[in-house]
Amino acid sequence: MKAQVLWETGMPPETREIASAGMLEELLDELTLQAKEADMPFSVQIELDDDSAILITVGSEISHMEFYSASHRPPIVASISAESTDENEIITFLHGGIPSTVSRISCVPIADARAAVRQYFETGGRPTNINWGDS
Repeated sequence: MKAQVLWETGMPPETREIASAGMLEELLDELTLQAKEADMPFSVQIELDDDSAILITVGSEISHMEFYSASHRPPIVASISAESTDENEIITFLHGGIPSTVSRISCVPIADARAAVRQYFETGGRPTNINWGDS
């Protein structure tokens, strides 16, 4: 399976084609280091086809995630924390090179997010290890 990985921390946006789960893990490790060095998490989008994509934020111990699918309703769903969290806590990360914010309640542990990305890459479907906003 091949995937397009897109991220933007400035101009221009960057993309890389990934041909294996190992390549994807290596790239996410590399991008995590970049985000930690800059002290600013950022979003990374993985697209397998025209129908679906998954978004993860790297550079922190937690990750906001979104799953996109043209053939499912709703077409976009966000992750929901399974942990008891302060929903008033705001998390900031770069999305499309622009600072964006989400409530802490829509973030999951990075280990769960990384597992979800692997599951998406292997199956092409919405990961089942994440609580999603429409569940």
